[in-house]
Amino acid sequence: WEGSRLLPGARDFLQLCERRSLPVAFVTNTVSLSRPLIIDKFRRLGVSEARAEQVFSAGSAMAAYIHRQRPGARVHVLGQQGTKDEIASAGLQ
Repeated sequence: WEGSRLLPGARDFLQLCERRSLPVAFVTNTVSLSRPLIIDKFRRLGVSEARAEQVFSAGSAMAAYIHRQRPGARVHVLGQQGTKDEIASAGLQ
């Protein structure tokens, strides 16, 4: 998407991938939205096929990395709520 609109052709492409059973991943550099909020935005844009496990964001990548390096670590986030949510869902404090 761009802003509040789905990019032209995106819905058709995603439907084609689904019909052909092709794996899809959604990659974003956003840190302002957690994966559940990204999925909510997809739903509002009419992309009901998107699932949280298909979303890879900067916040989720950071949380996964910290969790692998220091499981259960205490983390002080200087950032947006989406990043804080990803930290919490990775089992970090």
